[in-house]
Amino acid sequence: MRFAPLKDSEEKKERRPGQRPQDVETSILLWIIVAVLSVLQQILTTVQIARHPDRIEKYVKAVLTAGAEDEGRSLEEQFGVDAPAQIEMYARITPWIMLVFGLLIVAFMCFMVYKMSQQKRWARMVLNFGGAYLTVSAIFTVFGVMSGNGANQDPLRMLFTPGAIDGGSILDFINISLIVLQGIVAAPGVYGMFKKDSNEWFMEGLVPRRKAKKKDD
Repeated sequence: MRFAPLKDSEEKKERRPGQRPQDVETSILLWIIVAVLSVLQQILTTVQIARHPDRIEKYVKAVLTAGAEDEGRSLEEQFGVDAPAQIEMYARITPWIMLVFGLLIVAFMCFMVYKMSQQKRWARMVLNFGGAYLTVSAIFTVFGVMSGNGANQDPLRMLFTPGAIDGGSILDFINISLIVLQGIVAAPGVYGMFKKDSNEWFMEGLVPRRKAKKKDD
């Protein structure tokens, strides 16, 4: 039995020059998912930390005391009678400073994804390192949970330890899950940027710049 040849419309179409390959499109989508997961995790962490104002005050007091001792003074000498009020103020804003800093990192990551979508190879490398960090963090988080990390830690350290902020509550479980999901999603996101079609597409981005440079010379 002989089969009729495929029609042109049924044949695999070649990618047009400059057109993003499917692997890159998938990577962009995966990085967007990572960004959303990261924002959710940052917000949840802030909510969890804000639920323990007494531990935040102890942490802030320890940090301020250490800074005053480095200058050879006591905390009272550093801030005078307003020391308790200063500690309370710093304790109140600490979770929100952490949230703003985390969101700035997410914004930077989104900017890198945008530049990567424009064939910028340096942005791809930055995302490569970011993906590696997220994947390693997910692995260490899983091993930390399996080994009971945080169960016998100092309360101040537990305040900033994923999975131990609330002593193993459902919020801790969700926090850990968001961290692990970021690593799981980031890994194929990085892989897709370095596949054969993706590499060819990123190399195509160098051609117009090289031509423009020759014209300038």
